[in-house]
Amino acid sequence: MTQSISIALLLAVLSGTLLNAQLLVPPPESAPDSKQVFEERAGVFEFVAADQGSLQIARKIGREVIEVCNDLLTPPLERIPIIAVKLVPDGRGNLEGVSHRLYQDIAGDYGLAVSWNQQLSASLFVQALTESYLRQLVFTLSDVKRAEETPPWLIAGTSLRVQTDLRPALVEYLKELGRESQMVSLEDLVAKTQLSELTPSDHIASFWFLELISRQLGTEKKVRNFFDTVIAGRNPLELLAQQSEKIRTFSNGIEGWWVIGFQDLVHRENGIVLSLDRSARQLQILNRFELIERNQPIYTTAAGLWELRKNDTIKEAINGRLRDIAAVLPRVNPVYFTTFQRLGLVFQSLLENDSETFQERVEVFNEELNRANLIADDVQLLSEDPQAVIP
Repeated sequence: MTQSISIALLLAVLSGTLLNAQLLVPPPESAPDSKQVFEERAGVFEFVAADQGSLQIARKIGREVIEVCNDLLTPPLERIPIIAVKLVPDGRGNLEGVSHRLYQDIAGDYGLAVSWNQQLSASLFVQALTESYLRQLVFTLSDVKRAEETPPWLIAGTSLRVQTDLRPALVEYLKELGRESQMVSLEDLVAKTQLSELTPSDHIASFWFLELISRQLGTEKKVRNFFDTVIAGRNPLELLAQQSEKIRTFSNGIEGWWVIGFQDLVHRENGIVLSLDRSARQLQILNRFELIERNQPIYTTAAGLWELRKNDTIKEAINGRLRDIAAVLPRVNPVYFTTFQRLGLVFQSLLENDSETFQERVEVFNEELNRANLIADDVQLLSEDPQAVIP
């Protein structure tokens, strides 16, 4: 059976290097003479594209944007309105001269049109999706005024977190850029009201500020409470000082805490250890493959790749996943550390073309994953109620 595989497209758009907070490898050009239209959902994003490959790229990134944003903010109980995202090839639409356009319809809901061509950076696409989802989320939680005031540093920092979740090796490059960039004042950063005002150093600072907040507050509940309050209009620096005695009593106040914390992160060998949730999601990303067969999307994991192991695109993807595991392993929560190693061994056996070893390693990986998930559930239960009885 012949399979048309789109993993190469996903690798192309997600394997670039960062420069000035932008990924340099763009999505592939859509065929200009193709009039066929494809539509597919990823959560609240409804993507429209001229080809399935582009649609798969967009859906993969869109899912990660939603998950990262929902880790930071408490999603509303009511349904979040659909965000229509049109991937517009050259020669169509009215986007001449602009990379994308974020707009609101008569009801105030957001939509996004993107110039889908070789000039579009993947980083800019991630940021556009992040901005549209955060503003729609805030609009649903509050009102249009609050949505328009969504902090630019939050959009920029969240966008880079999405990118590092998709490509873990980018963390090391952000550390390098952080060491080389000008030190940004937090007061200056949070005072900026437009994304266009942010400098490359501001983008880098926004990412590390987000990481420092997560480290300082600790639990997912406290992090969400913090950002829920920020989007309601509170000054983030005043709120941090209020919630942390360590920051209140820090020499030179919150700016002193920021300078020391920032320098610690960008010079630390391993960086911040990922939370249980982020470690589990990173594992899921590394073990998820999206293919296209007969113009239809197919989803599989490493366990389903044996018949495709000799395909050059698949081999390239597997080698990329092995590099990602090596990059993220020092930051993985200890509960999932062995699980990442086991997944790497599964990938390795695919490259070695050893059927018996492959099957054995898949079984061991699944057993280790179940064990880690059970421990993670127990840890989560105890974090919410230290007196809880573990079943």
